[in-house]
Amino acid sequence: MTDIALTKYIKQNPQISLKIWYNAEMYILRSIFLAAMLIAQLCGASDNEDYRLQAGDEIEIFVWQNPDISRTLTIENNGEISYILMENIPASGLTREELAGKITEKLSAYIENPKVSVIVKKFIRRQVYVIGQLNKPGTYPLKKDMRLLELIALAGSFSDSAKESELEIIRGDKIIKVNAGAIMRREQDDIILEAGDIVSAPRSALSNTNVAIRQISPILTFLTTIMTVAILIIL
Repeated sequence: MTDIALTKYIKQNPQISLKIWYNAEMYILRSIFLAAMLIAQLCGASDNEDYRLQAGDEIEIFVWQNPDISRTLTIENNGEISYILMENIPASGLTREELAGKITEKLSAYIENPKVSVIVKKFIRRQVYVIGQLNKPGTYPLKKDMRLLELIALAGSFSDSAKESELEIIRGDKIIKVNAGAIMRREQDDIILEAGDIVSAPRSALSNTNVAIRQISPILTFLTTIMTVAILIIL
């Protein structure tokens, strides 16, 4: 069919023309939408490429050429998301690429060669926590590449009763034993902290002994007084 004949055919069948324009418009809109998503992803790539998702993060799941199944979700408190026909997908602790890979694998059962992108739209406030024998225990904002010694300095360093060689970093369901003294002496590498880490500084054994003595001292004084009075009465 020549171009002239094709033009004449479209004029005689306006519904064909509308369908062509509709498909072209949808293609352009999808292309613009994808370009915007890719630009947003590239702009944040340098800072967030290795970022690991956590509960409370708001994420965008975009499936190329399937905008009807693209979704904006919030990672639940248990670290999971539910998406389309999929429930209880672990997301917390994964990078964007790792989560996109999981969703791609599951979508492959329904869509041929799906292309999935995951973009973090809103980060939960990133914090770390200090408890135990530091001078300023509490909650501290987590900066990029923040290390343990920096947090210890922010927390006013160790109290006199702290046991520096037996620090614990509680990270999810893991406990990491750390010798802060060895790090200070540069015998061990400093540790990069992650959002949600809890740094716990225990008491030293000597400090525990001193505390126990202080606690029983009033009792010993009372017993000594009773015994002294009893002896005086007997005499």
